[in-house]
Amino acid sequence: FEGLTYEQYLREFVRLYRPEILAYDYYPFFGPEARMQEYMLNFELAFPVAIDARLPLWYYGGIVDPPGSVEATLGRMRFQSNLGLAYGARAILHFTYHGLPAGRRDAVTQMNREIDAHIRATVGRRTHAVYHTEPLPLGAKPLPADLTASERLAVASLGDDSCPTHAFVVNRDANSDRTIELSRGARRWTLEVPAGGGQLLTL
Repeated sequence: FEGLTYEQYLREFVRLYRPEILAYDYYPFFGPEARMQEYMLNFELAFPVAIDARLPLWYYGGIVDPPGSVEATLGRMRFQSNLGLAYGARAILHFTYHGLPAGRRDAVTQMNREIDAHIRATVGRRTHAVYHTEPLPLGAKPLPADLTASERLAVASLGDDSCPTHAFVVNRDANSDRTIELSRGARRWTLEVPAGGGQLLTL
């Protein structure tokens, strides 16, 4: 990057080349656990660059198991796509080698239906910020003081340009379904969210 930080590099790239879309890819399950921290941090960097440049953000998730990676289960595929949606991605793409592994097509089809429903439900609403519960990922923002939640969640604040009206809650546990408790003031929500899944709430 010739002495630039990654964020500076992204901003310079956008300024010089004027892309029509900022498409981000990073596959957290393709290597050691350290990749997960970098995965979260890179979303925190790509998201404001896209906002400031008024560019749509797209996200590529991995749906295959290259050597050294773990199995791309439905939960792990969901996790990647839902984090992309939480950070404002308006299109989700899938990275693979020469088609899908045997037996994975049904899982990808199910996930695509869920993604489509989430995107349709959030048309006209943009992500204002994304907050995380403990354990707090590298570079992530903690929950606001008026919001309490179970562990291992991401909560995106969505709305029009004036104020947030919805929250998109993502189960950061890509391996287990979870019962999620969320509260804001006098309001309480109990959600049953599958591994890596996301759910939209009206605030």
